[in-house]
Amino acid sequence: MFAGLRLSFSCCWLRGALRLLALQDRLMRCVEEQDLTLLEKLLFEDMAPHEWRIWLLMRTTVGSQTVVCPPSLEECLASFARIHQKVKTGTSPQKLAKPTSAHVLTVGAKALSKHWHRDRQVGFWGSFSGTEPAKNKHAIDILFKIMSRAVWINLHSLPHDQMVYEVREAQGYGLRWTTARQLRAWQFRGFLEPQQEDGHEQGWVH
Repeated sequence: MFAGLRLSFSCCWLRGALRLLALQDRLMRCVEEQDLTLLEKLLFEDMAPHEWRIWLLMRTTVGSQTVVCPPSLEECLASFARIHQKVKTGTSPQKLAKPTSAHVLTVGAKALSKHWHRDRQVGFWGSFSGTEPAKNKHAIDILFKIMSRAVWINLHSLPHDQMVYEVREAQGYGLRWTTARQLRAWQFRGFLEPQQEDGHEQGWVH
């Protein structure tokens, strides 16, 4: 019986490996020929969601959303660089005040202003100071630092029909975006510290 299971597993693994090699060959031809029509067909017609997750270097864990597309880079950058809007006292988060011309801090920079002090040992986030334009630039530099060195990317679900897109670099520092499934508009939710056993109790200060 065990021999039969091993043989079945080996056959499945071999079929999967051959399928990935064939997809890789087709992808390389699309790139070499710069054929966007062929590339679009490959990605959105011929490849299954679990296959393009591999090419996007996405991890699959318990709770991962394997049939949903992650946000595009454009969506990630747009939500990060949007001007932060203050919430009027006594109103819901949906009723935001209009940003004033004097206020130019982005959503990403605002999030970093509340977060950078947590890392006291490595100093990954750097020093968050200076003018608002300088803070905005510092925040976008941190975003590119993480995105360009990403080793962990996952799209998973939370209670209340929320989806979360997480990107982490090798040391565990990361970025997070969320969306309500019915809205489909991605929002930048903040920066992430490396996982630690007592993280919540310590407020992720380390």
